Amino acid sequence: MRGYLNGIKRYPNSREARQLKPQGTVKVWIELDRAGQVLGAGVHAGSGSLILDNEALRTVRNGRYPAFPADAFTGQSFHRFVVPIEYVVEGG
Repeated sequence: MRGYLNGIKRYPNSREARQLKPQGTVKVWIELDRAGQVLGAGVHAGSGSLILDNEALRTVRNGRYPAFPADAFTGQSFHRFVVPIEYVVEGG
């Protein structure tokens, strides 16, 4: 999950992000049902930058997730993951 989300993330490209160049790690939570559908998502621990926190949530909500294997999370209809997403300024 961590590798996937960090692979699809994009650094925010707003004017404010280009000026402030925030960096940090956002810990997001995501709940997925057994079919891989997003039930909910939020910020578990913010980065100190609302720009990065919002971008991390966008990344999580737009992801595509596979169904759980039959033997994973036995007896659970959904599972909550907490994943860190790191943002650094390229060349910085």
